[in-house]
Amino acid sequence: MSSPQSVTKNIVLGAGYIYFDPEDANGNLTGETYMAETPGFSLNIATEKLEIESSDTPVAETLVSITTKITRAGSLECRDISNNVLGWFIQGAQSTVSQTGTSVTDEAITVQQGRYYQLGASASNPAGVRNVSSVVIQDVTDTTTYTVTDDYVVNADEGRIYIVEGGAISDDDVLHIDYTVDTSSRVRVTSGGDGAQRGALRFVGDNTVGENRTVYMPQVELAANGDLAFKSRDTALSATFDLNILTRDGYQQVYVDGVAA
Repeated sequence: MSSPQSVTKNIVLGAGYIYFDPEDANGNLTGETYMAETPGFSLNIATEKLEIESSDTPVAETLVSITTKITRAGSLECRDISNNVLGWFIQGAQSTVSQTGTSVTDEAITVQQGRYYQLGASASNPAGVRNVSSVVIQDVTDTTTYTVTDDYVVNADEGRIYIVEGGAISDDDVLHIDYTVDTSSRVRVTSGGDGAQRGALRFVGDNTVGENRTVYMPQVELAANGDLAFKSRDTALSATFDLNILTRDGYQQVYVDGVAA
């Protein structure tokens, strides 16, 4: 028996980095950002065909097979949850909430014993304020001053109060709350109605074994798919996306480049 012809094999154990280049409202690319730690990234190709079969012979045979549609898609999992990833997953936008240091007087809240209440919550700032100090709680007539710990508890970092069960504050009491807000800022991610984020995606291979390649897709749509488990002792928080691979004007859908010699 003759020996098989010697062939160099490229066995690949894949690894690498994923970058995403989001489009702005006008469809223009804005610059690539490292997407996340990604334990999984894959492409899927689905082909639809129209087959014409013979009708004269006793057993039908395929005469012509015509490819009528090719759908290129993919999926990836992001395991470090940056604000970018969170925004893309909930299909929303990032903003910076700036909080100016000020004193608040007589913020009125109707309360129940054993309940928590957020300070500074409003239609324009539903999540309320953070980093408060000098909290004083009185009744609606501003004549009775309640006692911290016995009647209420303050979470200063979160800007929340708790009404102690069995304390001097009764159910349905209207409280007047004075407090000071520190100057601070924080990132906020809010959901929106614009749908999935579009942009270009680039995978730069850094394989454990095998030839490295770069995969570039000029236009994809990040379609969130699955759960974002904010609480779990078993698995790290991760966000999974389906990639709808689209066609950007003047480009092919997928480019795969080897390493330059």
